[in-house]
Amino acid sequence: MKKLRQWTFIYGLLAVIIITSSLTVACKSENIVDDGYIEQESSIYETLGVSSAEMFSYDDLIVNKLKMGMTEEQVKALLGEPANYYDSKEVLSSTTPAVQKETQNQTQVETQKVTQVQAQTENGVRPDEVLDEKVYAYNDLSLIFMSIDNIYKLCAAASLGDDDIFSRGIKVGDSKDKIMELFYRDSNCLNNNMMTEDNSSIIGKYLYGSFTLDNLASVKKSDKIQYGVINYNGYTSMETAKSYILEFTYFEPPYKEQYATYNDDFAQIAFDIDEKGIITGIRWYYYPQINTSK
Repeated sequence: MKKLRQWTFIYGLLAVIIITSSLTVACKSENIVDDGYIEQESSIYETLGVSSAEMFSYDDLIVNKLKMGMTEEQVKALLGEPANYYDSKEVLSSTTPAVQKETQNQTQVETQKVTQVQAQTENGVRPDEVLDEKVYAYNDLSLIFMSIDNIYKLCAAASLGDDDIFSRGIKVGDSKDKIMELFYRDSNCLNNNMMTEDNSSIIGKYLYGSFTLDNLASVKKSDKIQYGVINYNGYTSMETAKSYILEFTYFEPPYKEQYATYNDDFAQIAFDIDEKGIITGIRWYYYPQINTSK
């Protein structure tokens, strides 16, 4: 899956603070050898029971008592002032990162990200896409606010801590089986392979749905778009993966045009899973609609 929207500096900063963001598949191609032979996953999995759970939707963009769309004031009324605060305008106003990291490597990462954002701006990325974001950090929980209609609203949350309760009561430290139980999945999902764009290798499984955001231009959907996947995160299978991701995506009309595109608003949630099947990180995002007329 390709990267959909330009990641701004603050989104990159959240990834460094919380966890390396993996919403897209980086095909490391462990299963591709020099002679061009591609080893396909051979496992055939048992059919699961029928699921009566609901699919992922905007209603799942919650954590603790917070929900998507809250203002900064509403969040601070519940949580108080953040332990750390980052403003993309302040960061980009300086030639050096405004946030001092604990190690030289982290500082180098932040400097690189500032350079990347500056390059994106020069190449025509809208200034409001680059600048209007803030991050509040509360211990293991970090929150992103984006400017929507000139009001900063909660658009993303991420945590590595088991004190933060996400949608459906799921938290870090739970088993992936809890996700499979509380979110809808097809009975034969473990045999429903997700392939690379050229269909050369397996990169995951479809929990439900049959296409991803990469396919919007060809599928031309005017109704809801709902899908869930197991993203192997560059490995060849769940069994060989040192980590993988369970991801869910949701669009709903009305859309800007006749059919849904990645310029429309949509939501995603991702659960990072370790090799033992335990959740190590949770993050959700609401992507506001992009105004392409600018």
